[in-house]
This record gives sequence, structure tokens and C-alpha cells, in this order.
Amino acid sequence: MNRIRTTVTSRSRHGALGRPGVRGEGAGDPRTGPVWALAGVVALALAVAWATGAVPSEAPERVRISWVLLAGLFAATELLYADIVIGRHAQGLSLTEIPLVLGLLLTTPQELLLARLVGTGAALLLVQRQRPLMLFVNLTGAALQTTLAVVVTRALDPDASSLEPHSWVAVLLGTTVAVVALAVLLSVVIALQGGHEPALGLARTLPLAVLVTLVVTCTGLLTVRQVDVQSAALLLLAPLVLAVVLVFRSQHALRQRHERLESLHHFTRAVDSALQDESVPDTVVAQAKELLRADGGALVVQDPSFQRVTGDAAIVAGPWWSRALEGRPVLRPRNRAHPGDGVADGYRDGLSVPVRAGGTVTGALVVAGRVDRVSTFDEHDLQLLESLAGQAGIALRNADLVRRIRTAAAERERAALTDALTGLPNRASFTAQVDGAAASGGRPLVVVLLDIDRFGEVNAALGHDVGDQVLVAVARRVRALVSEPAPVARVGSDEFAVALPWVEGENPEGAVFGVLAALAAALDLGDYELPVSATAGYAMCPDDGSSGAELLRHAEIALHQAKFAQRQTRRYQAADEEAGPRRLALAADVARAVVRGELEVHYQPQAGAHDRRVRAFEALLRWQHPVWGRVPPDEFIPLAERTGVIGGLTDFVLRSALHDLAGWREHGRDLAVAVNVSARSLSDDGFVHLVHHALTQARVPAEALVLEITESSLMADADRAMKVLRGLVDLGVTLSVDDFGTGYSSLAQLRRLPVSEVKVDRSFVQHLESSRADAAVVRAVTQMARALGLRVVAEGVESEQAWEVLETLDCDLVQGWALARPMPGAQVEGWLREH
Repeated sequence: MNRIRTTVTSRSRHGALGRPGVRGEGAGDPRTGPVWALAGVVALALAVAWATGAVPSEAPERVRISWVLLAGLFAATELLYADIVIGRHAQGLSLTEIPLVLGLLLTTPQELLLARLVGTGAALLLVQRQRPLMLFVNLTGAALQTTLAVVVTRALDPDASSLEPHSWVAVLLGTTVAVVALAVLLSVVIALQGGHEPALGLARTLPLAVLVTLVVTCTGLLTVRQVDVQSAALLLLAPLVLAVVLVFRSQHALRQRHERLESLHHFTRAVDSALQDESVPDTVVAQAKELLRADGGALVVQDPSFQRVTGDAAIVAGPWWSRALEGRPVLRPRNRAHPGDGVADGYRDGLSVPVRAGGTVTGALVVAGRVDRVSTFDEHDLQLLESLAGQAGIALRNADLVRRIRTAAAERERAALTDALTGLPNRASFTAQVDGAAASGGRPLVVVLLDIDRFGEVNAALGHDVGDQVLVAVARRVRALVSEPAPVARVGSDEFAVALPWVEGENPEGAVFGVLAALAAALDLGDYELPVSATAGYAMCPDDGSSGAELLRHAEIALHQAKFAQRQTRRYQAADEEAGPRRLALAADVARAVVRGELEVHYQPQAGAHDRRVRAFEALLRWQHPVWGRVPPDEFIPLAERTGVIGGLTDFVLRSALHDLAGWREHGRDLAVAVNVSARSLSDDGFVHLVHHALTQARVPAEALVLEITESSLMADADRAMKVLRGLVDLGVTLSVDDFGTGYSSLAQLRRLPVSEVKVDRSFVQHLESSRADAAVVRAVTQMARALGLRVVAEGVESEQAWEVLETLDCDLVQGWALARPMPGAQVEGWLREH
């Protein structure tokens, strides 16, 4: 046994002992300094032992062998070896014990040592080209092995002259002790270089080393015996020994191929597992280094716009590997000159192979620096790396597919929680965020639900594109109103939700009004400038609910109550829950009320303020529900607008009123009838034709029809409504602005509209006799109307005193309970006869 040819794999570039070209291999390197010191101490101790005569020096009595021949045998056996690879460790087994036994028995110890150092040194330096540190350590080990073999053998057999069994035992024990000592020395050296623990190295290599040493020593003893009997017979022994070595190497090659298959299977499993945590590139590099017993590795992924390197970027700094990107593998064994194209600094050998995806080269897999010094990369390693690269290409393609699937899934998840138009979180995301905030036990929350007023009219009048612009602008305002952590979401077509932190003792309604005030500024949309207002319902956490879904549902109930009560804000109350089933039933039934005959038109007269003569009747819709009884108009009219059936109700009232008016006029009554018109009708170009057709069917002159248009709906988009209004005026219909004084109109806007009448809202009339402020408003409206040539109608007149005040204010017509309550059409004739 010549020496244990073992080095330890390290994941750094400095991990293997004596690697040619390793930076800092000299004695000044903190990793190699202890190795130099240890080898120096051992060498010095051996020199002292030989110099002081501690090592026996007598020659044996048998035929001597030339030290030159021994040196040649030592050199030959150094080069004629087979490698045993255990994991990432390589152990070189040779026939060095044969010349060692010949020297022990046939020459002097001094000549044996000289032959060992010269033969081994020549093989290591001239053929294997080992660097100084490695050469020094191995020569020191060779000297240690030779010295101990001489000392033990001569101690057991002083004259070493016989070939009897006790001499065999002496030689066997001498070579065995020597190889154990050498194993200990090299294991300690490896540990000093940052490898495994000495005990771990010995456990892996020593048993096999001792076994082979015994076998080779016995072969050496047989050789000595044959020399003693007949030297020429050595020619017969040489082919036998050579055959054994070749068979051993062949067996070793078969084992390596089997291990390569196992390695490929292990690589595939490791890379497949890496798909789960998206670490495929790192795993590919780590596995390639492990399986090729390489100190450095890199995976280069080539893209038209960039080159991504995973692993040790230093080994791909030079051009030596780059042919792999052209589809050609690169093999750079150690001890082979590569002028101008050598492996990267710090490595003496390397491999590079292309990585393909779908037949296209997409990168390169590179390894460099064999961790053991007894072998270098060869064609078999190249084939293995190409197999790994093939699997790596598939794995990288799968990893990219997995990444895209996960990205798409994350995008779908994000889209499922985000409103596509505004980019705000949606209802599901909002409730989840509120759940988290509520569960954290932090400050109490106010969940506010905002509904944009008259948004349906904007969509109907200006189109959905403008409506979308309004939603985006409002979303931006709502997001800017609150600090970033506060949940904000779009939870309906024109509904936004906000969760505001609230401090006990503060007025939550004040915070809600603050949000509404911030939204109230007009929106500049380029071609349009639209006023914005909103209605809000809110619920308190934890008083009104503890979950996001519950709080949002309660805020929605409060919002509906606020709208029906015509209030800007309302907090949720438990009693509001009772109105929910009724509202849902009414919303479902209002569309079928006309067909079922549940709707009826009532009429309230309008009389001259001065002569008290009846001039007209206002048509008012009434609904007698079979379950809920009489439903007030301020409850079902908003429902009809929200459900989109208001147009059908308008058509029903218009035709019914004109039919009744025709009957009254046939009896000689010179009357007119007023019908309320919704904003949806003003955005319908066919509404003018509908009115003309109704007038023609009823045979009623157009001037007998007054169409009342609410101020808020009229001013929402006066330009859009102008075409319809002028068409109605061209028919001869009279137009009236209803509820004047409660909206956003101005004198300048009113002058642009072809109206003939304004109706003062009942809120200014009901307390006219006792409120100087209301009287001032009515006077101002009357004076303005006079200046514009408009007729003034006051509704909600409930007392004689209010009538008298209106008479003094020069109002034209009055309407209210002071004159008559609304009545069915069948009662109008009788009432007229009595009044």
C-alpha cells in the first residue's frame, strides 16, 4: 500500500489539499500553514531518527537488490494504481508494498528509504505534477511509512534473513502499522484543510486500506520467495499481477457506471423536489458538484437580453466554457495544456455542457476543480454531466412552467380580491381586512358605505364611459381621504366602503360627514364638470357587529334607510332590519304592479292664488299593495328608479292622466293636468314621440299638459336634456321645474331651459305664515320668476293663513290640503261641482 490518495470535498475553492493552482496554497495561507507545520515536524522527527541510529541500518544476509531498481519499482507502482471512490472521497490503491517488502528483505534500510523517496518523488513530480505542498506531504508520508515498516519488521525479526512464518508475520505487521500511521497522518492533514474529522476519514478509508495492504504484502512475500528460488520466474508473476490490477480496474469501471445511474436518479429526484420551493437552479448546481466530485459549479442561463449565473460565477469569468452555449461540450482535463483558454484561476480541470430546452440551447452547466488529486475529468464524466444537463433542461422548463402557473394563480387571486375598474379592493377583500382589524383588538372601527347620488342618471345621460370616469375619480378621492392602512373598497356599482378608526367619545357621524364633504367638490372630466354628492350609511364595531360581512350588511341597511328618509347619513339601528323584507318585496313587486292593477292615479287641484278658481290637477300615483297595504310614493318611487321600471310607471301615469283630462274637457272643464317626469325619461330620445302619441290618442291639446321635472334631475345634465326639452316645447307642452330651491340650480342655468313654470318646494311653504325666512325665500323665487316671465306654483299649502301670505307675495297658483286632498279621478267631477 503506497499511500492513501484521499482529499476532502469542500464547497469552497480552498477545500481540497494540494489542488494545483489553488489560491493561497503556500505556507502563508491560513488553511495550509498548519499542514506545512505538521509535515515539517514529522519530516524533522524522521530525519533525527535516522541520524541518531534509532532506525536499524544493518543489511540482510540474503541477496541484495539495487536501490535504482527498487526506485524504478516504486515509481511504477505509484503510477500503476486503481481508484476507489467512497462518496466524495477517492482512495488510490497500488502495489507499493511489493517493492517495500523486497527492500525490507533484500537491501539496507538506507537504500530502501533512498529508493522510496527517489521513485515516489519522480512519479509525483514528473508525471502527476503535484504542487509543493502536496508533494512534500506525500513524500513525508512515504518516508514515515518506510521508516515504520523497517522499525517494526526489524524489531520482530532483527536480521530479516529468513523467510519462515515468523518473518512473514514481522513483514505483515510492519507494513500494516506503516499504512495505519500513514492513514492517520493524511487524515489529520485533510482535517487541517477544512475537511472531515480525522476519525471520520479513518473510518471510511482504513479498513479497506489495511485489507489491501495485507493482500499486496503477501504478494510481495511471494515475490521475494520466488526471487530466492528462481529470479526468472518473476516474469510469470508480473502478468498475473497486471491482470489482477486490470480486472480490479474493470470492476471499478462497472461500479462507476452503476453509481452514475444511481447519481442520475438521485439528481432527478432532488431537482423534482426543488420545484416545490422554486430552487431548481441552486439544486442543479449543488447536485452537479456533488455527483461530479467538483469543487466549483455554475449554471448559466442565456437570454437575448441578459445572462443569469447561479453558483460560482468565478469559474465562468473566462472564455474556456463558452463553447457550450454554441451546443458543443467542453472537456478540460488536468495536466493538459490549454494555451490562452485554461480553466478559471484556482482550478486545473473543468467541464462545460449545453443545457437545452425544446432542442434550443438555453444555457450551460459548468463544473470545475476535481476534489480528489488521483483523478481528473474524463469522457465518462462528460457523458454524466450531459445527462445531468438534459435533466436540468427539463427541470428548468418545468420550473418556468410552475412559476408561470403560480404567477397566474396569484394574479387570479389578486384579481378575485380587486375591483378591475378602480384598482381598489373588492367586497371580499374589504370584509377580510375588517375581520383582521377587528380580531386584532385595536381601536374600534366605523364601517361606512357610500352611495354616489344620481349615478344612474349620469350613466343614462352621458354614457357608461363617463360613468366609469366618475367611479375612478371618486375611488381616487376616497383612497386619499384615509391613511393607507385603513381598508377602502368598491363594493357595488356605485358604492364604496371605508373602515375608519374611531376613538370612544368622538362623534362618528362627524367623521362620516367629513368624508362626504371631501367628496362633494365638482369633478372635472374634461368635457364635463359634474357635481358629486353621496349618501352614507354606517355601522360601529363592535356595537353593531364584530365581522366585516356583518358590519357591511348593517351599513348597507342604514344606507337604504338614509336614502328613503332623504338624509345624508344614518347609523344602523336594529329596528332597520324589519324594513329589509318589506323593501325586497316591494322592489320585486313594483314592476308587476301595473299589470296587477294595483296602481291608481289620484289628482290634487291647483287654484289661482287670487281668484281661487281651479286651473289644473297634478296627477299623483298611488299603490295599494295586497300585502303591505298603502305604500307611500316616497318609498316605491325610489325603488322604481333603482330597479329601472320608472319609465313604465311614467307612461302609465301619463296615459291615465290624459285619458281622465279628456273626459273632464268633454264636460266643458277648461283644465290642465301636471305629470311628474323622471330623469330617465329626459335621457330617452323616444320620450317626445311617446308624449305626442299619448296626446294624439287622448285628443287633448298639448298646452293642457304640464310636465313637472324635478330640479335635481334636470340640473344633473341640462345639456343632454335640452334636446328632449325643446322637442316637448315644440309639441306645445308646458314645462315646470318641481321642488325648486332644494337642488343645485342657479339663475343662469334656469334661463337656458325652456320652462314656463316653477313650483316652490313644500318645505318653504308649510310654515310660511310663521317663518320670515321661508317667506323671504318664496318672495325671492317669485320675483326671480317674474323677471324671467315664469309662472309660480306653491305646493304644500295647508292653511288659510299660508294661502293669504302667498296671495300677498303675488304667487300664481297654490296647491295643498287647504284646497283639497288628492282624490281618485272618479271623484274629480263631483268635487268640481261642489267647489
